[in-house]
Amino acid sequence: CEIEKRDVCESHTLLLIHPVRGAGSASPVDSGDFAEIFNNSYDGIFVTDGHGTILDLNEGCERNYDIRAADFIGKNVFELERLRLISPV
Repeated sequence: CEIEKRDVCESHTLLLIHPVRGAGSASPVDSGDFAEIFNNSYDGIFVTDGHGTILDLNEGCERNYDIRAADFIGKNVFELERLRLISPV
């Protein structure tokens, strides 16, 4: 995996995790590590596909933004943004 860090603003950092095709199992980070980060992060983490459809979000999102994962999974972030239910930072 390649990990790209982007500082969005003073209080938010975006980590983009790109799988490296053909890299075999030489990656120092495996899917178990990602699950640990996702499940235990205090910060909210949204997971989307390349089209903006929300695949998952962690408990940090639910707690910090007072939302339920079940209400957002399967929705498109661009549509939610258009409806002003969410906004990019």
